[in-house]
Amino acid sequence: MILRACIFIILISVSGCAKQTVSQFIDDVKENRTAWAVTIPKWVISQGTNLALKGVDEKDEKAIWSLGKKIKQIRVVADNKSVITTEEVQAVVQKMQLKDLYETYTMVKHNGSDIYVMVQEEEELIKDLAILVHGNESTVVLHLKTELTMEELEQADFSWKKK
Repeated sequence: MILRACIFIILISVSGCAKQTVSQFIDDVKENRTAWAVTIPKWVISQGTNLALKGVDEKDEKAIWSLGKKIKQIRVVADNKSVITTEEVQAVVQKMQLKDLYETYTMVKHNGSDIYVMVQEEEELIKDLAILVHGNESTVVLHLKTELTMEELEQADFSWKKK
């Protein structure tokens, strides 16, 4: 009985450590020789937030600071000569929804590209935000680990958006 309990706990722990679909997709895309990828850790985001605050008005300063301190990591991969098919991207989106419990925030078709914005929420917080862009020849994936609320994301209103 104790042995079964230990095995059950180990299996639960191992399954909880499985790589998220979006992270695996980023790793797969960056294997292409024409792709580039970057991971930006929290400390760099904090420094970037401080730089972004220089020369902005007070209203924008509060919004930038609030958003910047709630982003934990950013991963980006881009491939301008992508061999990834639309079907593969759709399979990744479906797996994100079923396995990782992402919700599709929006899906847009623009200039021949499919753009998916997906969120994974936990207790009213957006823990992961993924943006997948797939066109005829290019694929871009942006993955943010955050502690934002949906309200904060929707209320982000910066003066440069009005121009």
